[in-house]
Amino acid sequence: MILLADLIAAGARPHGPVGAVAFTDWSYDSRLATAGVCFIALRTPRADGHDHIPAALAAGAAGVLCRWPPADASGATVLLADDPPAVLRGWAAARLALVAPTVVGVTGSVGKTTTRRAVAAVLDGAGPTFQSRRSFNSLLGLPVALARLEDSHSIAVLEYGSERPGEIARLAGLFPPRLAIVTTIGEVHLRGFGDLQAVAAEQGALLAALPADGLALLNGDDPRVRALADLAPATITYGCGPANDLRAATTLLVRAGRAGGWGSDDLALAMLLVAVICLKLTCGH
Repeated sequence: MILLADLIAAGARPHGPVGAVAFTDWSYDSRLATAGVCFIALRTPRADGHDHIPAALAAGAAGVLCRWPPADASGATVLLADDPPAVLRGWAAARLALVAPTVVGVTGSVGKTTTRRAVAAVLDGAGPTFQSRRSFNSLLGLPVALARLEDSHSIAVLEYGSERPGEIARLAGLFPPRLAIVTTIGEVHLRGFGDLQAVAAEQGALLAALPADGLALLNGDDPRVRALADLAPATITYGCGPANDLRAATTLLVRAGRAGGWGSDDLALAMLLVAVICLKLTCGH
């Protein structure tokens, strides 16, 4: 749920009569807008979202976040901002901080979405678990996804993506992880990064954002991923190779968190369970 008061706190300015004071979700594509959403008008080199505000309102949008107001708001709440995406990011960061779930961050050149889904499915047994939907892992997509974060969520599994240097550092600053998973480092988005060293440095930014009691789970079969270990306060490596902390031949029995909440021992065991899931995804057994 998106509250009007929280958007104002993030820097949005109401314009004209206020209609709805809460919104069901974000939408940045008028073709996908549904009743009750807040439509954010984005300007890109290819299109200007302000041109599509009437279509979003016709689809039932209850609010609009934009740089300038539409000619006819059709009873919707209009919010102005010099930089609507910045308001979106500020709102999302505040929302995550308010709910304060244990954040599991997943990054990597490939396998992010599969890993995120598997980890969330397992951790849901330890407590109500949120996960960023589809491939919403960018400075736009991840804040949009957090509209579905509920007060009851005690765990959040978030996917961190990047197409150019600095984006993961910004995401991790907005949405700091307690546990970080790096799946692989490969030749993805080289047009934005130039070489694999730059890709590795970008993914390492997620580990650098871990707190003193944080933990990184690293695919030890990927030498570039393993080389990031010094960036994290503590690490567990997983994979098929004999040098990994967790190997395909290892059998572990772990339990999930207690129904009454997460204790320090429970969290450590849950992290081990996540590591086992990463192992299965990497080695296939």
